[in-house]
Amino acid sequence: MDRIIAFDLWGRQAHYKKIYATTTALTYPIPVKTAVYGTVGAIIGLDKTDNRYLSHFKPGSCKIGLQIMRPLAFQRININLRAVFGSMKPNDNRKPTLMEFVHKPHYRIYFTHEDHQLLEDLRQCLEFKQCVYTPSLGLANLLASFSFVGQWEFKTTIPAGVQPIHSVIPRRNLLALDKNQTFDGGNRIMEISQYALEMDEDRNVLDRDDIILDQNGRAIFAEVKELVSLDSSQNPTNVVLF
Repeated sequence: MDRIIAFDLWGRQAHYKKIYATTTALTYPIPVKTAVYGTVGAIIGLDKTDNRYLSHFKPGSCKIGLQIMRPLAFQRININLRAVFGSMKPNDNRKPTLMEFVHKPHYRIYFTHEDHQLLEDLRQCLEFKQCVYTPSLGLANLLASFSFVGQWEFKTTIPAGVQPIHSVIPRRNLLALDKNQTFDGGNRIMEISQYALEMDEDRNVLDRDDIILDQNGRAIFAEVKELVSLDSSQNPTNVVLF
């Protein structure tokens, strides 16, 4: 039976730049799936040379679920950016840019992979709180903390009717939202577009989708094509993998 690992990821700030943002550097509110590949690669020490770590994440080999553990809050800060790398020179031009950050983010990542050895390496690093490279929340200077939550054997099921979904929901997996329980129950629904799902070793994004999430991290009552139900903390957690 397949196995899934859950771990928490948090920090002071996160920034996952939106592809269509130019003069204002906007951020996705959650890590894109390809960023999770980088986080896992950093923890277990996959080779970063020429993006070789991406060879371990061929399309279809890995699935994740993502749960928001802390209500989303955002900050915008003016930062001076330079056009070139290297040491600062007296005449260097700097470009003031308004950058958006997720403030004190806390995510729970559900991770499964067809490579059982990679999955075992990740479990051991998480349990012993070890990492080979320093994981970050998007940008290199936004350091991430992580902790092991648990592991489960799981089977993907096709649910009957509306279920509380505790993770974010890709639009391609969504059949319908329960308007009464969702919108009258205090949810703050957000849809984010152009979310990266798969990437090749040249860092070309191969697949994107729109993502439905609740800004407060509350369960979304919806009918979905398939889900995974995990027994966590005495209450089942319904997760959509993608």
